[in-house]
Amino acid sequence: MKKTLLFIAAFLILSGSINAQQPLIKLVKLDFDSRKLSVSYDIDSDARDPYYVWIEIGKKNSGEKINAKSLTGDIGEGIQAGSGKLVEWVPAADSIIIDEDVEIEIKAEKYVKSFNRGGAIVMSALLPGLGQTRISGGKPWWVTGITAYGLFAGGFMINKSANDDYDQYLQLKEDEVAREKMYTQAQQKMNLAGAFIISGALIWTTNMIWVASVPNRYRPLKNLSMTSSTFDNKPLTMVSYRINF
Repeated sequence: MKKTLLFIAAFLILSGSINAQQPLIKLVKLDFDSRKLSVSYDIDSDARDPYYVWIEIGKKNSGEKINAKSLTGDIGEGIQAGSGKLVEWVPAADSIIIDEDVEIEIKAEKYVKSFNRGGAIVMSALLPGLGQTRISGGKPWWVTGITAYGLFAGGFMINKSANDDYDQYLQLKEDEVAREKMYTQAQQKMNLAGAFIISGALIWTTNMIWVASVPNRYRPLKNLSMTSSTFDNKPLTMVSYRINF
């Protein structure tokens, strides 16, 4: 006697990036040959970041979840967008017997980088430490930017004073003692101004190198515990398939 097994595949895309293009999961084929379940799907997206894909299986009438441990194929972390994705599951491998209708939900969440490196570099170019503040979630690294600007401002002011002393040195034609003293004073100020400007430049350069090279890890996934059929008021797209065997 033929039995009828109803699979309801629900697809939900959760994206952590406001500006990221919303991907689309397309079911290509769903098949159960009484021994193995095969789910073929595509992830239609131009995003380069990978996805975490997982499947939830439950009994249709009671809602009881089925713990499918032996899923294989394009599932789990690091799944890139594209076509020809395949997930397979042999219920017997998990000591599970399917003797009633079940619901299958395949879901995917896009990995999102912890920060926008390009934006952080621009921010640090404007104010050293500002990019670090953005990356660290608000820590006051921008104070280093104020320090750098202060060193630059101080350096230029001291440099101007050194130039004024040097002009006076050139004007002192007869008093050799005063002339020598003014020259030494101008030279000392020039050296101090250079130290200030170099220190500010080092802070700026070090910060830019740090922002450009700090590892940009993916944010932790936040939606794996969701069981609701909607997210951000966006309903699931339900596709039903009936297979006889």
